[in-house]
Amino acid sequence: MLRHNGAYIAERRVPARLTALGVPVLVIFGAADRRWDPSSAHQYATVLNARVEQLPDVGHFPMLEAPEATGELLLRFAANGR
Repeated sequence: MLRHNGAYIAERRVPARLTALGVPVLVIFGAADRRWDPSSAHQYATVLNARVEQLPDVGHFPMLEAPEATGELLLRFAANGR
């Protein structure tokens, strides 16, 4: 499974895939993520209509590690489209 994930990302980076959608996007990073470097969040600056949020003291699974904060971000995004 991870092999396929790596091939998928190598084929076309996630920010490029999101740009192609042409819709508002919310990207949530855990600032303490050990799998993906949180400093890579700057790559999403190329995505038109993207909003990037970093949750402090949260790792790779914000929805499990900080469900209230993640939920608030999602609800606000859904209500405002940004």
